[in-house]
Amino acid sequence: MLKRTKLGLGALLLTLGLSGQVFAQEEAPQTQSAETVVSGWGTQCQSQVRNAKANCAMEQRVVLKANRQQLARITISVPGETKKPVLAIVLPLRINLESGFQFQIDEQDAQTLKLRSCDGNGCFMTIPLSDGTLGKLKAGGKLKITFQDLTGDKITVTAPLTGFSKAYDGIS
Repeated sequence: MLKRTKLGLGALLLTLGLSGQVFAQEEAPQTQSAETVVSGWGTQCQSQVRNAKANCAMEQRVVLKANRQQLARITISVPGETKKPVLAIVLPLRINLESGFQFQIDEQDAQTLKLRSCDGNGCFMTIPLSDGTLGKLKAGGKLKITFQDLTGDKITVTAPLTGFSKAYDGIS
């Protein structure tokens, strides 16, 4: 169960359809704090047939160290056919869906985004990633995602953007 604390550190990425896939590490394998474990930015590309353009994705995850509960998974996928990046964020179950969540790069203005739905893996949303937001992610130092649990307590997950540009260049 989520606590009423603010959590620092890392985000996560994973394409919704690739939840069972293995991602190659691009940076340090893990960063740890007393409360969370953050994966490095992992990348993967695959295609259905040999001559098809590969679909690629990068991800980072943040989990609670004590019980391995996932707090956030952030994925950027780049479909081989369109080459237009898509952002997917998965947050835990038992959160306030009506309030959405805040998405903030460094100290820039936060954007409020709505979660689309929930399934057994968590609550998620997907949106096309604009060139402007992609540029901010590449130049940024941290990504903060803030959401509310069912009691209205805010939970903030901070994800380092170290290695983001290198990972994105590898999948685009």
